[in-house]
Amino acid sequence: MAQSGSEKKDEKPFEWTDEKLKNLYGFVESLADKYLKFKEQEATSATTYTDVTARHDRHVITLMVGFLVAVVALMSVLTFYGKVSGDALLFLAGTATGYAFAFVHRFIFGRESRPVEEETD
Repeated sequence: MAQSGSEKKDEKPFEWTDEKLKNLYGFVESLADKYLKFKEQEATSATTYTDVTARHDRHVITLMVGFLVAVVALMSVLTFYGKVSGDALLFLAGTATGYAFAFVHRFIFGRESRPVEEETD
């Protein structure tokens, strides 16, 4: 049923009562609280992620350095006794140095971040 022009004029305009304002403030406050909790959880998860990756990186670096030191020491001993040529030791030392520089570069400049692509079916 359509309303005529005279029926529209009889309607009261919207009024902001104290109860409506309290309801609105309560709703906005609940949304703000949820947003703040979300941001706190986001910051906590970012901190946890950083801590875990840093711990993992330290373990990897420790293992890498230990392995490289063992290999270079073994090659140095073999070179000293004449079982391996000095060129092979020099090549190994250069490779190990390049590998170390690559690791240092990654820690100074960080990992390359790639945007996550959504899978489409």
